[in-house]
Amino acid sequence: MGEIDLRGLLQAVDSTGLADIGKAITEKNTEAFGGAYRRTLEGCYTCHKASDKPYLRPRIPEQPESRIINFDSAATWP
Repeated sequence: MGEIDLRGLLQAVDSTGLADIGKAITEKNTEAFGGAYRRTLEGCYTCHKASDKPYLRPRIPEQPESRIINFDSAATWP
């Protein structure tokens, strides 16, 4: 497979998906955010497939982030 110029794909994701996500956040519209997020992930996956890396499959997180460091200064070791 030859070299692929992903600029066009990345610009499309930036100008549509990420712009829609930003708008949904500004408007505090969770339904619009969910749709925009899914479409953006689909755009990301399009790049992965074009780059011959279809095994890089973005997915929607199943739970909030999990921190591995406790920043509480009063915390004790287990």
